[in-house]
Amino acid sequence: MTTHQPLLIDFETQSEVSINNPDYTIHESTKILCMSWGFRGGEGHLYWAGEPVPQEIIDHIKSGGMVGASYARFDREIWDLGVFDFDFPATDFEQWFCTQAQARTAGLPSSLDNSARAAGINQRKTASGKGLITKCCIPPFSEDPQDYADLGSYCLQDWVVMDEVARVIPDLTDDAQCDYLANERINNRGIKVDLPLVIAAQKYAIEERDAINKQISYLSSEPDPKNPDGDWIPRITKHTQYARLTKYFIEIFEESDNRDALKLMSIRCVLR
Repeated sequence: MTTHQPLLIDFETQSEVSINNPDYTIHESTKILCMSWGFRGGEGHLYWAGEPVPQEIIDHIKSGGMVGASYARFDREIWDLGVFDFDFPATDFEQWFCTQAQARTAGLPSSLDNSARAAGINQRKTASGKGLITKCCIPPFSEDPQDYADLGSYCLQDWVVMDEVARVIPDLTDDAQCDYLANERINNRGIKVDLPLVIAAQKYAIEERDAINKQISYLSSEPDPKNPDGDWIPRITKHTQYARLTKYFIEIFEESDNRDALKLMSIRCVLR
């Protein structure tokens, strides 16, 4: 049985390396634990690694159907792991789309919970999810079957939230989907970087920052009330001290009765 609705999936995985490791999805220790899946607007299901791949999934992929996930880059690479380990049907690159890209295009936050909240959806990710991931996905791995059963429930709830979000936000236009795929190709291939230039630019930025902070310290220095004849004390020492900067400028503008500047400062404070 095939459907015109896209397939939505979400993986839970386990590995000896951190998920932040660039080689996570291809590391020899990385393996699939489970996958929640279902067609948009339909019922969610849970697949456990090693089970036969549902025929609905096979038919959908082979017919050219679309596959979506939240941060699809990760799930696409893990799917390829399933192709080798569990006979998942191979997908074409163009079959993939990302619900986070959809959310951003619609002006919503990209993270699943935040996009659901912004879209007025009541469904949320399972609160205990982080703890379950720590137990099951990060060494040392739990040996309690109940932890993995709970992880499966967490994975399925993620699918429910993703499905709700995917149903209320517009599909990517053809042009937006092309842009998304172009971005993914660039991420896959990488870009050439002039490392000597990057190192030189970083060094220059540090020198420039230090010079600016020194100038800020000089310009904001005032006599020490406790020792008027001693060294002046800077009120601001770093360009990142936004609260001090704001207070300093407000005092200056009030002393000079610069109402226009004070009005702009007030607007800026409200916007922040």
